[in-house]
Amino acid sequence: MRIEQHTPFVTPIFTIQYNELKSHKQLTDEALSLEQSKDGNVISNVGGFQSKSFTTENRLVYKFWFEILPQVQQFISLYHIGCNYDTNLDTLWYNVNRKHNFNQTHNHPNSVVSGVYYLETPKDSGRIAFDTPDKGLSYNPFYKTYFNNFNEYNSSKYYIKPNKGLLILFPSHIDHYVEPNNNDEPRISLAFNVQILARKNDG
Repeated sequence: MRIEQHTPFVTPIFTIQYNELKSHKQLTDEALSLEQSKDGNVISNVGGFQSKSFTTENRLVYKFWFEILPQVQQFISLYHIGCNYDTNLDTLWYNVNRKHNFNQTHNHPNSVVSGVYYLETPKDSGRIAFDTPDKGLSYNPFYKTYFNNFNEYNSSKYYIKPNKGLLILFPSHIDHYVEPNNNDEPRISLAFNVQILARKNDG
């Protein structure tokens, strides 16, 4: 008898811990400056500040993008894309979540890869949580049983505790949310979406 285990569907999430990007302080200062302007969006954020979107036409965003691009390309290489393509930053925005602020469950449609980079993460400022794309785990009562340990086979959620200088990359279609900040100091991050565009055949 031979038993083989097949794992055909996988959801990759990368975490990259930088000591500190060269653009880190500038990005932090920019986030707080934009918060003061109060010119932002309300999308998934409950309280807190979410800025308007930026592209690499912004010099600071351009600098950040090319600092993290090698890791983004490494993530995308998991997909074994069979054509020449460009990896483009689509949009980027800043988040400042003060005490009790959080982000509701959402995803990022119309992009392929999304990411978040943490600029300030005081103690108890909230984890990021990812929901399983396998909806059966969310609805079937069996998966609400008390398991000895949670693993990739029985978990309906996956939590990551952020650190200052942490970059998280994940598929854009995965539902996720951010827990409330329970600290008096702000949690500051930036989030972004990445597009993968096939190059047109020159012939």
